[in-house]
Amino acid sequence: MDILSILLFTGVAFPFLNKTVMDYFSTIDAFSSWRIFVLVCGLPSLISVIALYFLPESPKFLISKGKYDQARQVFQRMYECNTGNSKYSYPVLRLKGECDNSNVDMKFLKKRPLSIRIEENIEKLMGLIKVLFSLPYLKYLAISCFVDFGLMASYITMIMWFPEIFERFNAYEKYQTDSPELGVCVVSANKDTSTNIFEEFLKTFRKCDPSIDNRVFIETVIIGCSCIPTAVSLSYFMKKLGKNRVLVISLVLSGTATLLLNWVQNSTQTIILSCIFEALASLMEAVIFCVVVDSFPTNVRAIALAITATFGRLGAIFGNVIFGVLIDVNCVIPIYVFAGLQIASGILCLTMPQKENYIPLH
Repeated sequence: MDILSILLFTGVAFPFLNKTVMDYFSTIDAFSSWRIFVLVCGLPSLISVIALYFLPESPKFLISKGKYDQARQVFQRMYECNTGNSKYSYPVLRLKGECDNSNVDMKFLKKRPLSIRIEENIEKLMGLIKVLFSLPYLKYLAISCFVDFGLMASYITMIMWFPEIFERFNAYEKYQTDSPELGVCVVSANKDTSTNIFEEFLKTFRKCDPSIDNRVFIETVIIGCSCIPTAVSLSYFMKKLGKNRVLVISLVLSGTATLLLNWVQNSTQTIILSCIFEALASLMEAVIFCVVVDSFPTNVRAIALAITATFGRLGAIFGNVIFGVLIDVNCVIPIYVFAGLQIASGILCLTMPQKENYIPLH
């Protein structure tokens, strides 16, 4: 899905943000192709919300609530869609769960005062949190949160800023003839230099020109396609090496690729390192979630995943803020920070359990 999203995003962006279209819209005060692009990008979310309204509730959730008849109707609908047979030929006649099919227990529970039900739910939640924050699960939770924070701080930030970095390199190379080749952070730095070509580049780049060089779209597609080999081979390596080793190797290598961005000399080298980074980092959050599932018992697994994902989103916010602030001031700092976070996260993954070794709780 990550590969598909990058390719689709680039395909949607090109008709709206290429230089020809931007130049045309610049003559029209009432419209902006950037605004239209943002509007188009918001449509999938709106369509998803509408589509979710027509989806049935999860049968497992309905069974847990004692709504067996509704759960059976959902199963019948799934059976009809999957087999093409009539839903009335569904072989299961009755469902069993924590409550019997008469729903008597559920009706009795619902008659209790709301305050009592809320109090019981809070007690259950506190009990799960107590288990989650006990050893060894607290250790696993802290590591998984740090790893996801470091990964998402680096991955989301870099994948969002790669087009900007490519645009700056392409803009610089247009004015480069015999001038020395410069790295990412030098090209991005807004500071004086004795090179007249570089001064001309900075003068031109600072102009308010929202159009994007067509090369940037091609380079973004290349980065998206770089995920295909790792996506195809991930399950094989997870089976052969284990989830933890895959995490360690991928995070350390992607961190190294991030670190090497400080020493690239041209846009080609930048694309190569970006492809390595994207290929390794793009799939790692899914692997982290697999490790979390293996490390925690069923009753606290959902909470552990939610907390881990929350730290990952906080990391994405953190990364974008510091990179946006420092890219024109001293972009060496965020590059080192992101590389350090990934390498440290990979090393910490060595301390996570290699398989499901938790003690089931009843």
